Amino acid sequence: MTMKTPDTQPATPLAEVPAREGWETQKSSWPTIDFDGTQTLDATSSKHQEWCMLTNRPFEVLDEVVHYKFLALILKKIKENPERKIQIVDLGGGHSSTAARGILTHPHLKGKIQVTNLDLFAKQIPPEELKAEGIDPEDLTILNEDFAEHSLSDNSIDVIISFQCLCYLNDERFQTALVRMAKMLTPGGEALLDEEGPVQRLPYLRIPGHPYFPPFNMDPDFWYNHIMTKGVYTSSTTRERNIDGSSHIMGSSPRMLQMVKAHSDRRIPNPNDFHLAFPEIQKAVKAYK
Repeated sequence: MTMKTPDTQPATPLAEVPAREGWETQKSSWPTIDFDGTQTLDATSSKHQEWCMLTNRPFEVLDEVVHYKFLALILKKIKENPERKIQIVDLGGGHSSTAARGILTHPHLKGKIQVTNLDLFAKQIPPEELKAEGIDPEDLTILNEDFAEHSLSDNSIDVIISFQCLCYLNDERFQTALVRMAKMLTPGGEALLDEEGPVQRLPYLRIPGHPYFPPFNMDPDFWYNHIMTKGVYTSSTTRERNIDGSSHIMGSSPRMLQMVKAHSDRRIPNPNDFHLAFPEIQKAVKAYK
């Protein structure tokens, strides 16, 4: 019996993504195998002077990294709005919408939400493939669009989540993306945005009143003139804070930018208050296992 050597092993297939004008894709400089078994890609844009790594990770994996705050936020909004489906945007949700599909098939979220994957390299998924996974095709929208130039309506989204995505944008488009998110949140809507990644953008997410303020390369009046004037308030999550209000013994979850839009009566949501849905959150986290 002949043993295969590394040289004779079949090559790992590259991820397949839609072609984008002004962007080039190639095998990632980071030798990473994605969760679907494909080799990750790098995408570069000479127009925007940007680089990003195209990954495709399951929702459970991302949610565990942020100590289940994504799941908690979604359940919180379901509890606040029991009469309708919650509208969620996964910003930079990957070329195969793996995280969005995971959200839609979670047993505690199924039938209560609709998800949009807004990703420049997202590919459309055949309806029959979604149905085979138990997903109603009407509940998943895939927008193969730019974060700063998308077609989503103002005041239409209850929850925005993002993981290792915004860090790739250049300064101008990063600010534009934040403004677009502020606009598309519904009154009472919330965004939870990871601020860490292969490209560090932490200085730009520093917020007035936060101990790490000021942002270095951003207009110091940006947050007031372009975010707060839209009824949106920002804060930074505490790295050590759990969803039940307790602290981690050793905090390890990434610090994230929180954005909340005031209700029509001007009440401001508390982004760190999950007590309304805490029993449901506990059960939903256990359902991962």
